[in-house]
Amino acid sequence: MTEGRISVEGLAFESVLRALYNNAVPVSIGILEALSAPYPLPLASARALVGEGFVDDDEPLRVDFVFGRRIKLVVKPDFTFDPEQYDTPENGGPGAAQRVIDRLRADGRLVPEDAIEYFLRTLRAVRDSIETKQITEDHIRVMFGQSLGLEGSRNILAIALLAVQSERAV
Repeated sequence: MTEGRISVEGLAFESVLRALYNNAVPVSIGILEALSAPYPLPLASARALVGEGFVDDDEPLRVDFVFGRRIKLVVKPDFTFDPEQYDTPENGGPGAAQRVIDRLRADGRLVPEDAIEYFLRTLRAVRDSIETKQITEDHIRVMFGQSLGLEGSRNILAIALLAVQSERAV
């Protein structure tokens, strides 16, 4: 997917994690976990996940999935990471991690630059998870029913199913 490593030297680890998390889309069954997860990722949560940073000079800092979002961040002691596992189609494809880090360096932005594009990526991830049966209609009804009530649950389910049907029609 992506060649080369990305330098995060000079950036706070919790800011890197927050920016990558906030720009990542929940995937697969992780979508259900993401429904009750914070967004954007609070600073305290990021600090708890990265801890003190490097424990020793030979051990990288690792963060795998966070609240259903694929982060796959392994920062080596030279303050670089390989973005290949972050740069999935759900997260924006090749170059996604580099764009997030560039934006973080340029203006400190932790959230997606294009909210509509982020929302569409999220809908596609829901659609794909429904199509591959990783998430069933019953999962959606139960999870959304808890937070949105029956009517809200029906509306969200209808949007997700419409997304599946419209992609099939194209």
